[in-house]
Amino acid sequence: MAVEGPGIESQDSEVIEAYEASLAAFAEKLNLLHIAGGTPSYAAIASASVRPRLTTTGVNEMLSGKRLPSLESLLEFVRVVTTPSGLDKPAAQKFRADAALVTLWRGYWQDTKLLQRRAQPANRRLKATVRQIHDDAVREAEAVRTAAHAEAERIRASAHTDAEDIRAQARRDAADVLGRASEAATATTPDGPGPQRPARDISRRGRPLVRGRGAALRTRLRPAAAVLAVGALAVATVLVGDTLTGDSGACRDDGTRAGQIASDPALQRPRGIRPAAFAVEPAVWLTFPPGRVPFSIPSVTNSPTPASSPTPEASPTPSPSATPSPTPSPSKTGRCTNKST
Repeated sequence: MAVEGPGIESQDSEVIEAYEASLAAFAEKLNLLHIAGGTPSYAAIASASVRPRLTTTGVNEMLSGKRLPSLESLLEFVRVVTTPSGLDKPAAQKFRADAALVTLWRGYWQDTKLLQRRAQPANRRLKATVRQIHDDAVREAEAVRTAAHAEAERIRASAHTDAEDIRAQARRDAADVLGRASEAATATTPDGPGPQRPARDISRRGRPLVRGRGAALRTRLRPAAAVLAVGALAVATVLVGDTLTGDSGACRDDGTRAGQIASDPALQRPRGIRPAAFAVEPAVWLTFPPGRVPFSIPSVTNSPTPASSPTPEASPTPSPSATPSPTPSPSKTGRCTNKST
């Protein structure tokens, strides 16, 4: 016995084909009987049936050859279709079909039923085979789907790894570009401004902080130092004039002393000193801040040529009167008065 497929024998298809052909012939004969009876509707046939009660669905399957009806349903269908149309309903229900016709249709049914029984095992084997093929196909499809999911997961993981690598490389490139841009922005260019001042060199009020406070102090004290130098030079000039014009303890008229000092070519006034400064004592108008002392006082030897001592003034001559009256002398300065007392 040859085998055509898994679970299917070689004669199964022949048996199944014989049954299908017999069922189709049986349905065709039923349709001829239905036409000969006047082609009543399926609903009219179902309404006129008594035992068993027919349904429109059963009548449709019977005439279309989808299914072999039972013998009782077949004989009731033959009775209803062959009932005369002039009978009332009670008489139609009591009507009985012709016995020869019933015997003929019973033989048709028995032949088709025999082929149906022969085809039933083949049909069961065929259904089992179809079910097995279906199950195998489902399992194979599940395996293919599982493999496809695994491959897709592998591809996704690989793509994710590649994307992470590309993202990391992009971050590094961006950081490199930003770093170079920052260096280029902060670097001093010929046409651009100099480097930016650090934030720590800017005070809270927005003014720049000077790191070299010594330089700032020196800059601020330069005018004061110049004034002190000029004052010290004036004092030194007065003292040198006292030394050159006479004894330090002698008291002379201020105007005479200033004239003598001013006439000395070795003690010409420096630029920026007014001649009127010699008319009064330096101590009156020249002051020094606390803790400040004048610079070095030049000595007598610093002058290039000492001036010749002036001729002493003539002493007053007594008057011929009995009581001599002294000749008025020039006014003395406060410093000379203090010395005389």
